[in-house]
Amino acid sequence: MDRITTPFGFASTADEVAQGIEFSGEPVSITGGASGIGIETARTFANIGAHVTLAVRNVAAAAPVVAELVATTRHQEIQAELLDLADRGDARSSVQKSRAAE
Repeated sequence: MDRITTPFGFASTADEVAQGIEFSGEPVSITGGASGIGIETARTFANIGAHVTLAVRNVAAAAPVVAELVATTRHQEIQAELLDLADRGDARSSVQKSRAAE
């Protein structure tokens, strides 16, 4: 097996890794997208044009995060959607919505 090498290391940022990648209009769902590293992941995908959905357990609590991401990235295609991964029905419904949107 060949070793995979990249120019990136521990100090690399997500924006550096994503530089030159174009995701315009591509759907991206991020679990845990309303806190911590999920916010920064959402920010990076928004910066490269993706249609970002924050999959969260509390849509109202995620609303300020969505507003902040839209304001700082100037990217309008960011939304929060209810998804409780502990609830199979909720997960199934989310997958069906994603398939219908394709």
